[in-house]
Amino acid sequence: METEVLLLEHDVPHQPFSQAVLACLLPPTFSITAEASLTYAEAQLMMDDAGRKDPVTSSLRGLNSLAKILKQRRIQNGALTLASPEVRFHIDSETHDPIDLQTKELK
Repeated sequence: METEVLLLEHDVPHQPFSQAVLACLLPPTFSITAEASLTYAEAQLMMDDAGRKDPVTSSLRGLNSLAKILKQRRIQNGALTLASPEVRFHIDSETHDPIDLQTKELK
């Protein structure tokens, strides 16, 4: 309800979800429990370590494989691919001015 009020206040067009969409949702009793809380870098290190055979790493590798398959399907179906590296700014602690720029290549 609160979300709908915000949308109305800011004149954002919106429609309720159709029954077909609602039928795809998981039941309200469904829950997910986290086995680990990782940054992208930590997850990548785990997947890259061939000696790791633990359940979290195995799950990460499986999800990564699935993500690659889905990405390939999107590309085959005409998805637009934009290659933009992650950019991080190093900020001076006193002046708050940017003093350096670092880019990270996407894998």
